[in-house]
Amino acid sequence: EQVLAVNLKSNFWKEADPALAKAGTIGRGVVDLEALASYNPGVLIHRSNDNETVEAVERLEIPVLCITVENMADISETLTMMGAYFGREDRAKEVIDWMETKFSVIDEIVSKIPEEDRKTALVLGSEKGRVAASDMLQAWMVEKAGGIYVTQDTEENRNWVNVGVEQVFAWDPEVIFATSSTPLDYSLEDLLEQPTWNAVRAVSSGQVYQIPAKRDSWDIPGVSSVLGTFFMLHKMYPEHYGVDSLNEEISNYYQFMFGKTFDSDALGYDLGQE
Repeated sequence: EQVLAVNLKSNFWKEADPALAKAGTIGRGVVDLEALASYNPGVLIHRSNDNETVEAVERLEIPVLCITVENMADISETLTMMGAYFGREDRAKEVIDWMETKFSVIDEIVSKIPEEDRKTALVLGSEKGRVAASDMLQAWMVEKAGGIYVTQDTEENRNWVNVGVEQVFAWDPEVIFATSSTPLDYSLEDLLEQPTWNAVRAVSSGQVYQIPAKRDSWDIPGVSSVLGTFFMLHKMYPEHYGVDSLNEEISNYYQFMFGKTFDSDALGYDLGQE
């Protein structure tokens, strides 16, 4: 099967899969319907919670394969569906089995962390007052890694929610993660250096981290979320999961998925970002 165009094209993906270097683009974040129509694809793979785009594409008489990937069950279902659609059932099962094995490793580690030691955490989005809703993948990753996600009372719409910095202060998380899935209009240094933010425990203790990686986000819904979850586990509980183990998993993932490894410079991350 041929990938005609993608919604987000990065240098990493072109290096990971040379075939994608030839693919066109249909916008960034929002589907460019005119560009999409010009490619006349056999199918568009798109997120299921964007009804407006799905309906618009269907009016163009282009089939849409709607996917939801906000937790392991969603990702498994999506991989199974795509494997069946593209005739790659064996590879889909192989990837699902790999993910389940890795998340079982995480479960085993987390089971040994006493409940009273579990840390509260929050994932910030593109703005300081914009957070991952409690039903998003990022929240699931925090909880899978043994954290307590603080936004349980936010509206569940599988999207980023504007709650304002005052609400972040009120939640007072012990750890703050910033997404790498979208550009930020702030820097981690901003949070750590602004006196007002020092009232938040995560900031006063220096436990503010951006989820890797700049060139291949580990918190975009998909298989790489395994690495994002291992990263969160390491940052929240380094005494239970060390950096050497994390580095080993990073190499394992890229070898398994792409048949080659990439160093931290190529991916754009620094695990020593305390």
